[in-house]
Amino acid sequence: SVLYFALDHMIGGYILLSGALVACVVPFVIRKYNCTTLPANVSVGAMFYTLAGLCYMTDGILAPNSMWFVAIPVVGVFTGGILAGVVWGCLAVIFELFLYFLELTNYNFPSHPLSVDTLKFMQAVANWGLILFMLWFAMAYETIKEEMFKEISFKNMQMEQQKKKIIQSITYAEKIQNSVLPRQSFLNRFFEESFVIYKPRDIVSGDFYWFSDVDNCVVVVCADCTGHGVPGGLMSMLGVSHLNEIVNHQKIIEPAEILESLRKKIKESLHQTGNRDEQKDGLDMSVCVFNPQSCQVKFAGANNAVFLVHNGQLEEFKPTRNPIGVHSKEVSFTQETISVEKWDQVFMFTDGYVDQFGGEKNRQFSKTGLKNKIMQYCNMPMNEQKTRLEADLSDWMKDHDQLDDITLIGIRV
Repeated sequence: SVLYFALDHMIGGYILLSGALVACVVPFVIRKYNCTTLPANVSVGAMFYTLAGLCYMTDGILAPNSMWFVAIPVVGVFTGGILAGVVWGCLAVIFELFLYFLELTNYNFPSHPLSVDTLKFMQAVANWGLILFMLWFAMAYETIKEEMFKEISFKNMQMEQQKKKIIQSITYAEKIQNSVLPRQSFLNRFFEESFVIYKPRDIVSGDFYWFSDVDNCVVVVCADCTGHGVPGGLMSMLGVSHLNEIVNHQKIIEPAEILESLRKKIKESLHQTGNRDEQKDGLDMSVCVFNPQSCQVKFAGANNAVFLVHNGQLEEFKPTRNPIGVHSKEVSFTQETISVEKWDQVFMFTDGYVDQFGGEKNRQFSKTGLKNKIMQYCNMPMNEQKTRLEADLSDWMKDHDQLDDITLIGIRV
């Protein structure tokens, strides 16, 4: 192009000069404003504008410079991304078709003073220039690919290190949470048999269980906090702390009063006032207070029911439909007194077991499914029941992910 315009073709020279000026200014814009999208497209536009002008001022589609339109989408991808390359590539094809149409209609392109030998020489220069450009592109592509691979590898290494630190931190939090939870051996002091199935979804759990004995009564709590993982774990620690205060220090052992007191403390701790835009964190919970002397169990639930197996029959005791925490339609918790006999069984659970998806039809295990399993195994020792229920859950899940924390407590009176 420089060879051609050195031979006094003023209009085309202006086209080349204006395009070159735009292409020279763009790098300074990129450096100053740290923005690549607009300047990159201006650069490709300058190249497109220059090539279009050169082709039009010479022989149209037969011009030595027309083959350089191949470079337009390549430069577009390098500077502006894939979308820019596609757009500029389409524009290059459209312009080439336009030049071809003009050639078919015998359009008279502007005359030029170049001889046939000079045009051939320019064609050869253009060919070699395009070959050199493609070689540069191949080298640049390999260099960029290698740099990108190194950068991605470095980022992956950083992410792995961060993940490792996070996992170590959460695992240590799990140890703290497990140290707060009571040992099952506590239940063995008061009941014939018992078991606890406890399966956090994300190392630390939003489910928790809690036991205490006050005034010859045994308080058993099964709770499900909002969320799982770290947020649920924080809520569970808050719940355990408040239960220790309510039951062990204030000596409140009526289930409904425990739930009412806990709701008040949770709302105070989380500064819940009932505003529409505030967090609605809270707990679902079942509380059973066993009195061995009177052979009675007092039950109150906040969205969590309990099952009683008595004389080969299963009965479900419904909870109050309110969470422990702020609620738009807050009602008082109610409790029931249940008469039990020796060898009766009480089951307390969170929704993780019954809501778990799986099976051949990818559906929830359901509360009915849990009832059927309990009745199927109710004549077995509690340890055997635990093993069977865990196996059934594992078979049900198969390749499905665990959706929620799972807690199931079984007690034989």
